[in-house]
This record gives sequence, structure tokens and C-alpha cells, in this order.
Amino acid sequence: MPTNYGATFRSFEALVEECRSTPAQSKLKQLVPSVGSFHTPLPLEAAFALYDQKYHISQRRHVTPSFNEIRHILNLAQVMALSKSLRMVTFDGDQTLYDDGGNFSADSILCVLLCKVNVLAGSSHSGWH
Repeated sequence: MPTNYGATFRSFEALVEECRSTPAQSKLKQLVPSVGSFHTPLPLEAAFALYDQKYHISQRRHVTPSFNEIRHILNLAQVMALSKSLRMVTFDGDQTLYDDGGNFSADSILCVLLCKVNVLAGSSHSGWH
């Protein structure tokens, strides 16, 4: 059993990779029968390390990672996996990339990766009811 967050994400990464290579027999599919297909490897350990550099999750003693933090790490892993081959990406900005009405800094890893993309399209639902 993993003893720290990095090892935990390394275990999840191995489960995803096993599911990609043998989906029907994978342990992940047995544990979560509704899990979908993984089309890319997910560098979860590297994504956690990068996220931890900024937010210091591993330094906490009594507060576990929140659902949103885990979701951010999974999203970061997906962006990292696609960063070399991605040609177009679209986002709904508010609440997906940044807090409602906010923005992200120019030195964020997401901004650095997005700057490498050939085409970037954004969508906004401002004013919808």
C-alpha cells in the first residue's frame, strides 16, 4: 500500500496504464466497472509533483486533498500527456480554468502549455440564464 501521495499517484498511473493495455481484465475495471477508456497515458505522479510544488499538498498533516485538487491533478496529467501532440483545445473558462470572473497567471503551467498550441479557442456563456 502506498505510504505517500506520490506513491499513490504512481499506483493510479499503473492502474490506468494496465487498463489501457488490457481493459477487460484490468484491476481498475474490476474496481470501477463504469470506468471509461483511456486514450493516452496519464503521468499522474509527475502531475502531482508539479501541482505539489505550488500548493504543498504533501506538507499537510490533517487535511487530505480535496475533490477539486484531485480533479486538477487529473486534468494537469491529461494536459501533460497531450502537450506534445495537441493541435487545438477549447475551454469554458469560468470555473474550469480559473475562479468565476478570475484569470490565471502568465507563468502557470497551463498558460505555458497553452502557448505551445497552434490553435486556441475559448468559449464563454456570459450572461446566460
